[in-house]
Amino acid sequence: MRRHRVFRQFPFKPDGWKPGAPGYGGRPDGAAMDAEGHYWCAMFEGGRLLRLSPAGEVVADIALPVRSPTMPCFGGADGRTLYVTTAGQGVLAARPASSRACR
Repeated sequence: MRRHRVFRQFPFKPDGWKPGAPGYGGRPDGAAMDAEGHYWCAMFEGGRLLRLSPAGEVVADIALPVRSPTMPCFGGADGRTLYVTTAGQGVLAARPASSRACR
């Protein structure tokens, strides 16, 4: 028997919200797990990356220099470099995030 639970719930986009306007933190898009069992979630249209504890609590909220991040992943020789892809005007781009954000 499976016991489903809500891990984390996010508010819906407000009616009439425009990109860049306050009042909306984005919607969860791609995600990755780190070595400590935390869930890293790209917040599409929110310009940020969240690190959620195994209990679903936000333990880090990292502002990104892009509006629509799409997918975090860990790489590098030791697996501690965090990469994030982003949606642009019809293109995707990737650049390493700050290594300070990774544990």
